[in-house]
Amino acid sequence: MVWIEHEKHVALGFIINGMDATLEKDLQTECIRYVEHTFDESDEVYQFVHQRFLSKPPPEGADIDNALRYARTDKVRELYIAAKQLTKE
Repeated sequence: MVWIEHEKHVALGFIINGMDATLEKDLQTECIRYVEHTFDESDEVYQFVHQRFLSKPPPEGADIDNALRYARTDKVRELYIAAKQLTKE
């Protein structure tokens, strides 16, 4: 269970990096390809990422830059750790 949650987090990190406009295009592409080629479509991690990012484009007016900045804050990291603790209980 913990391993799957870890893999989901890693895969999401690669997808978020794939959307980061500050990275070179080839690095963005490699990040997304990593997830597409590492996890089989029937894999729980692939399904998790696909449902959140790859199944449809972001809504019009989505502020990806601010979302990325917010995702890197300590507050979000703390929230992730707290959520992880709840799944252990």
